Amino acid sequence: SWLVSKRITTQIDRMRNGARRFANGELTHRMPMAASLEFSELAESMNQMARQLQQRIDEIDSQRGKTEAVLASMREGVIATDMDQRVISMNQAAAGMFGVRQAASEGRNILEVLRNHDFQALMNRSLSSGDSLEADIVHHNQVERTLSVHCTPLLDSSKKRIGGLVVISDVTQLRRLENMRRDFAASVSHEIKTPLITIGGYADRVL
Repeated sequence: SWLVSKRITTQIDRMRNGARRFANGELTHRMPMAASLEFSELAESMNQMARQLQQRIDEIDSQRGKTEAVLASMREGVIATDMDQRVISMNQAAAGMFGVRQAASEGRNILEVLRNHDFQALMNRSLSSGDSLEADIVHHNQVERTLSVHCTPLLDSSKKRIGGLVVISDVTQLRRLENMRRDFAASVSHEIKTPLITIGGYADRVL
């Protein structure tokens, strides 16, 4: 009885130690096959579980790497926050627009990171209403920039709102050209208006 009990206890200890290693992230560890059929099947089941977990983790890491590569190559700034407006993720383009360090931004409040009240106010409205909102904001970082900011709710797989996603485009040059076009049109209209009035008055006298 003592020998049988000792053998069972030893196998249970091996299972416990193996499960502990799996829990600590050592998914490449494999439990040895036990002498008894029951423990052998349990060991194989746990080894299979570890293989499947490692495969899923590798898939998630691969997908995350692809997503980070896409975000890094984008010219638009992208910022994801939770419902409390703490930064979850920020790509390099967004960090460059606001003159902040990308790694130091995660976990901090968006206002603390960007220091722009108009940006935060737009995010507040989007997060509280659940609507997608878009607006231009002016940001001063050595030079004045006009940024087109689009805020939309960030949803999980069950369509529950978990935060906000912001896409930012630098439209400084575009807005400057639009202002120049409007100023030019107004100037031309004014310059043409005076001779037209003169010609109209002369025509009235002739008629």
